[in-house]
Amino acid sequence: MPTYTFSTLAELTQHIIDNIKLNGNGDIGGQLHQDVMVTTVWSLLNIANSVPPSTVNQFPAWSNATVYDGGIERIVSHAGALWLFVSATDNTGTTPGTNELVWRRISSSELAHIRNQDQFLDFGGPFQVSAQEIRAMVTGENSYWIRPINNALPAPTGSEVDGTRYIVSAGATGVFAGHDKQIAERVNGAWEYTDPIEGLTVQRTNNAWLYKYFNGNWSVFNFAAIPNLTSILAASDASSRLIMAGSVVRTESFTYHNTGGGTYNITGLLGNLKLALNADVVITHPGVATGTELVLVLIGSGSTRNITWTATKFSTLAGLTLPATIAAGAIHFIRFIAIEGRLCAVNSALVQNV
Repeated sequence: MPTYTFSTLAELTQHIIDNIKLNGNGDIGGQLHQDVMVTTVWSLLNIANSVPPSTVNQFPAWSNATVYDGGIERIVSHAGALWLFVSATDNTGTTPGTNELVWRRISSSELAHIRNQDQFLDFGGPFQVSAQEIRAMVTGENSYWIRPINNALPAPTGSEVDGTRYIVSAGATGVFAGHDKQIAERVNGAWEYTDPIEGLTVQRTNNAWLYKYFNGNWSVFNFAAIPNLTSILAASDASSRLIMAGSVVRTESFTYHNTGGGTYNITGLLGNLKLALNADVVITHPGVATGTELVLVLIGSGSTRNITWTATKFSTLAGLTLPATIAAGAIHFIRFIAIEGRLCAVNSALVQNV
């Protein structure tokens, strides 16, 4: 029976090769076979459980003078291995490897669990991240775009299957009570809830709606209602041929105003406004509640008109700009949604008469 084991695969492999050579014909038989097999098994166990020296050196060395507090797990390095303090009482002077009731040698797999390395990456470091956080990142739960929801409801219907996802709407009842605004998901026959983060956006699968979490509330964007601009202008512009840069407004009734210049104060903000510009104009509004929507149609008249937007009253999404001028005969559609007292342009399209 051999009295040695190997700590690396290279050493073990060389040992097996050397013993095959001794036999001459490539076979290992008899006692030699048994010795090699035992050596191989113990070496593989040793290799699997060994801790690399670079890891061992990260831990404090055992000290004969240190009092190790009972009941508190401590890991120390000694004789090229790592040892876990397991005594329930204080101890000093017991050398690791001499009493397993005080110090127990630990393997690399045990070390991973003790140090939470099986649940964290870079545990204790500047980039620490948990397995739960990684899962949320993979599934999209912590990004600004997350997996679609099936609906927005104050209570489940009772027919949900695992994977069903809802936004819990206001006035939640039953199992959803107390979870208003959260994302509810059916997992293993039970409901799990996730708090939305500011800026979160999610698609609803049973229609074309998008939900965006802003200022602590969900706002809804109904893109299915965005359509044919020609029909909107049919009553007054039926003879015009229109080239559309993009369909950005909804087929709703419009209020028609002429402006002779100066400052035009948008009031009402319920429904949509068609504004004919007969002179340069400054556009403002008296304030509006968050979530209010407005489609503004600017119509150039006579000659090119200058447009000034009151800076404290208007804003745009990234990539959009409000028009500073409009040519005679041009039509500019702008869709606004009120956010924090400002009208924010979310869609824009220029239409020209030809």
